[in-house]
Amino acid sequence: MGKTNTNYGWGGSKNLQRLAKPFLQRMELNDLEKTLQPLFDRWKSSSDLDFGDFINTQDESCILNLLNEIQ
Repeated sequence: MGKTNTNYGWGGSKNLQRLAKPFLQRMELNDLEKTLQPLFDRWKSSSDLDFGDFINTQDESCILNLLNEIQ
C-alpha cells in the first residue's frame, strides 16, 4: 500500500517492477480499518499470493466494491 499526495494505491510488486494503482482519493484515518477490512478478508480467504499480486489479479470494480462495503 502506498500513498501519494491524496491517492491511496495498491498492487505494486515486491521487486518494484510493477507500481501500485490508485483506488481511493481520500480516506479518514478513523475509517481506515472498516474501509480496508473487506479487502483484507477477501485476500486472506481466497489467495496465497502476496497482497500486491492479489490486487493485480482482481478486476478494478471488484476492489472498489470491497473498499466501499459497509462493515
